[in-house]
Amino acid sequence: MNGIFKDSNVLADYVAYRCARVHTTPVTNLQLQKMLFFMNYFYLCACSTHLFQEDFEAWKYGPVLPSVHKNYKNVGGFWIIPSNEPKSLNSNDVDIKFIDESIEWLLKIPAYQLVNESHREGQSWSKNYQEGKNIKIPKSDIEQDVKDRKYFL
Repeated sequence: MNGIFKDSNVLADYVAYRCARVHTTPVTNLQLQKMLFFMNYFYLCACSTHLFQEDFEAWKYGPVLPSVHKNYKNVGGFWIIPSNEPKSLNSNDVDIKFIDESIEWLLKIPAYQLVNESHREGQSWSKNYQEGKNIKIPKSDIEQDVKDRKYFL
């Protein structure tokens, strides 16, 4: 399973924009990362494919898409408030309603709870995390999470 988005930032920018400008609930880089991880999980559950071609990595505070972190690291721990509308998502590639509903639902969950949820023992992040290192989380581990229904989601 490859993934729909070759450039993870296309969806990340869309999510950050929708959170800040449509829902008036901006998110931090940390929260955005967890939302993207769980959106990928939801999509994998529903459609049997990953949203991202890029691999998540196991970082201290949970799964991270390195290119998205790099794109937003200058924001630090502050809110991401995009000034420009992002590129449109291609509705031939992804179900935009599914993405929008996932955003709406995940915004209701505090960032700390998303972090805690992503750290569940025996799931993909905990299998791969090593302190001080950013280890790639194999897509097969996330697929196993789906098979085992490891999350509250």
